[in-house]
Amino acid sequence: MNTVNADLVKIYHREKERIKCFLNDSLDRISLTSDLWTSITTNGYICFTTHFLNKKWVLEKMVLNFSFMPPPHNNISLSEKIYNLLCEWGIQHKIFALTFDNASSNDVLVELLRTQLNIKKAHIGYMVSSFIFVVILIFLI
Repeated sequence: MNTVNADLVKIYHREKERIKCFLNDSLDRISLTSDLWTSITTNGYICFTTHFLNKKWVLEKMVLNFSFMPPPHNNISLSEKIYNLLCEWGIQHKIFALTFDNASSNDVLVELLRTQLNIKKAHIGYMVSSFIFVVILIFLI
């Protein structure tokens, strides 16, 4: 069983690096959607899906992350988790839009992410809010 486990981890890391290269070779902007939910056993999970145009102008989409999100699910821990995931994938400077659900707590989350990205020399465009989505457009300098 240890050999199978080691092989699966090796495949995971190889594929993750392949996807990172694919994202780096994409056009300049990447859009992300994020969702957070709690299971029936009260475990929290967060999922990131990315959408972008490849060099041939074909729309690509893939799940970048589906992971456990330990409590607390407050704005600070969520913004840190999201920012760390952006950095882990090396796309924090390629973000065009982030889409969240309409939870009222996302307003503070948006401001925290803006602050973190501004510290890293990102320029934030504007935020559009609707009853379905909160969209943050982030344009890089």
